[in-house]
Amino acid sequence: MKERGAYKDNVGWIHQGIAHKLNELDIDAQRLRIENVEEIKVLIDQGNVFIVSVGAGFDEGKKSGHLVMVIGYKEVEGKLVSLIIHHTSSLEKWEWPEVEIETKRFEDNFLGNVIRVGLSYLN
Repeated sequence: MKERGAYKDNVGWIHQGIAHKLNELDIDAQRLRIENVEEIKVLIDQGNVFIVSVGAGFDEGKKSGHLVMVIGYKEVEGKLVSLIIHHTSSLEKWEWPEVEIETKRFEDNFLGNVIRVGLSYLN
């Protein structure tokens, strides 16, 4: 992955490099900048999931480059209230499959950097 520019020592995973590798595998992927969770909701409804940069563990608004998957959302009375996240970590306390993160908490930890992954290849 280093030779393809998807990973750099002392930096970590590079969004464009990951998107490029997914494209090489015939998976529709695109690096994007997203400013709000409503945009994520719209794109999920269009058949996408996301790899996003957030603060690890969604801990007190710390923004960093920890990568997690956004795989869905929850609405209450038509209002987006949370995103469904698959949060992997080498720390057991942050190993959360399909956890709901309230939109405010997500936004407080979200850098806006995403990789949109289209699910059309599954059909």
